[in-house]
Amino acid sequence: MITTLSIKTLDIKADAPAHNNEEVFNQDFFNNGEYVNQIYSSGKGNLNNYKNDIRNINMGTDQGEKYFEINYGSEGDSGGDDDNRYVNFQMEFSKALRNNDKTIDGSKTKIYHNFDTIKKAPEKLPLSKMHTYKNIDGQTVYNFNFNLKGKDYHSGSITIRLYFKTSNLIENKFIYKTKEPLIYLYYKSGDYNYDDGKNYHPEHHIFESAQTFTYDDLVNGMIKNVDNARKNLNNQIYNSDLSKKYIDALIKKSNSYSKYKEKRKSDYTLNYPDITNNIHHIAYENKNSLAVIPIQEDILYKLSTINLLEINNAPNLIFNNASSNSYQTSLSQNTLSAKMLISKFNISNFHINIKLSSLKSDRNVLSNESFIINNQKVNPNQSIPYFINKGSNNGEFNYNVNKNNIKLNFAPSPSGKYKGTATWNLVDGP
Repeated sequence: MITTLSIKTLDIKADAPAHNNEEVFNQDFFNNGEYVNQIYSSGKGNLNNYKNDIRNINMGTDQGEKYFEINYGSEGDSGGDDDNRYVNFQMEFSKALRNNDKTIDGSKTKIYHNFDTIKKAPEKLPLSKMHTYKNIDGQTVYNFNFNLKGKDYHSGSITIRLYFKTSNLIENKFIYKTKEPLIYLYYKSGDYNYDDGKNYHPEHHIFESAQTFTYDDLVNGMIKNVDNARKNLNNQIYNSDLSKKYIDALIKKSNSYSKYKEKRKSDYTLNYPDITNNIHHIAYENKNSLAVIPIQEDILYKLSTINLLEINNAPNLIFNNASSNSYQTSLSQNTLSAKMLISKFNISNFHINIKLSSLKSDRNVLSNESFIINNQKVNPNQSIPYFINKGSNNGEFNYNVNKNNIKLNFAPSPSGKYKGTATWNLVDGP
């Protein structure tokens, strides 16, 4: 017997309902640590080109307190019904990072929406000023609506800068490569008229997303920051006009400073490019999640201190011929017109010292010689400051230093061709 099997398909696209405003971190979320939900499509097709990743992970120390800063949410755009658009942001700390013993500084921690940051400073909201509610586990969830009325803007990312009180740090044992959660983040791009059921059709998508910021994200952010700083520095070195031997020396120092040497494992050094593969040694040897912050700060500081000065063309100091019965002579015109070529890298202020030796011929030593440098009497082999640079330029440049201020004094001496050594020394600092 043959019968007919049939089915009628309906081409109906249904948008998903939004999560309950006080259950955004529910069991479904914790199953995979994230979700993206299109609430209303606005007639422009499925939700796309909206970011659900946590990005721009920065960290450091500010006024004695450690912090890290992250961005979350859509990049946003101008336009839309600016009377009704809003962004709802919610945040919950993981069990290991809960603020019961005041580890997190809620007064300094800042959360703001990145709208129109060029024309005006973003609104900054202390953690202590956010609305809160308790989830089903009794944990505090921070909740706030950023009203975009009058901003001619829809969506847009949230920036969170979280500060930690150094006096109340707790030793939380976070393990790298386990994706152990630190903060749960929720983001909703909404519309008040749509929420009120006014049969309103927004111009832009209404959507929500949730994501987990993990210890892995924090460590990986540190790796990226250090590696970017090292690459940028090396590019500056390669593009400088320094001689190859000094470029090689600077690159070697840069790579060396980028290493992290575990104090309790003095025989093991974490270096590039292996740092991306062996970074877990940092995490395992420093069980406190905040330890990666001073490690990054230490490496970045060392990289910022790398500098080098080089004299590529130190002029010979040739004095005008003088009678053996004379007592003074000046530098020759050729010497005065010679340029001193100095290369520098990452140095703003420096000075040049000079030291002039005694003058000798094949048979004799010039009698009782001394030098007048910058109107100061200087004896042979006495080092004094000759030139001070307080500029801020970097790279290679010419110094046509006025050498009229170098003169030679001597007592009557046997005739002859006298020679000595001029030692120029570049010194960091003013």
